[in-house]
Amino acid sequence: MKILKNTSFWIYALALFNVIIHLAVYGNFEYHRDELLYFSLGLHPAMGYASVPPLISRLAFLIQSVGCYSLLAFQFVTD
Repeated sequence: MKILKNTSFWIYALALFNVIIHLAVYGNFEYHRDELLYFSLGLHPAMGYASVPPLISRLAFLIQSVGCYSLLAFQFVTD
């Protein structure tokens, strides 16, 4: 019963385990059509498109101007 009282430890341990699993299998993922759309929107930024909110194209433009064409950078900002 003493272990169950320390629930914050288990929550942090589960969150850390989740991050480790995601980083371990990150290389197996391919581009999703949304990420390809964000790459394209970053090349042609506008105040809005019918398929995405207006901020997405601006964020994609900022990411690409910094030089990050990585999938991880787009997933971190847009998800």
